[in-house]
Amino acid sequence: MEQPQHPDVRILAIDRHHCLAAYRHLNIQCWDETHVEAVQDNLERLGTLLEQSTGAVASLVILEPDASPPDSHARKKLDELAELLMPRSVCLAYVYQGSGFRAAAIRGVMVALTLLGRRRVPTKILATVPQALAFLSEHLSDAKAFGTVVERERAVASVQERFALRPRA
Repeated sequence: MEQPQHPDVRILAIDRHHCLAAYRHLNIQCWDETHVEAVQDNLERLGTLLEQSTGAVASLVILEPDASPPDSHARKKLDELAELLMPRSVCLAYVYQGSGFRAAAIRGVMVALTLLGRRRVPTKILATVPQALAFLSEHLSDAKAFGTVVERERAVASVQERFALRPRA
């Protein structure tokens, strides 16, 4: 089976629960379950990526509709990941997909945690990827670093398609 792939998207890590990809200076993470080992792996890979590049970065984190919140160990690693990215970040968009009370409640908790955090970059928690892409577009005017709006849409769609094809066992 051929894997769909945008030519400028680099899949840095993928397993049955998450995918880490880079499109220019935009890092894209897809999760259906957050495990401390995967967050540690992302921390190391993004650290290497940041060392090899210059300039600002942006992040898009997409959580599947049934994703459970990370446990305390994973949250600590996620804080380390945020500390690594924040000094060079232009913006951060979280998408918790899904509808209904559970999804709205989790988005509410995510908003509260974001407000309590030390992040000083524009951050938004949203329900859909198109909403997140619109938010990112407000902050990513450098087409050389982040691509055009259409290019970002295609890149994110490519990562989501690749994540949907991941091995599940």
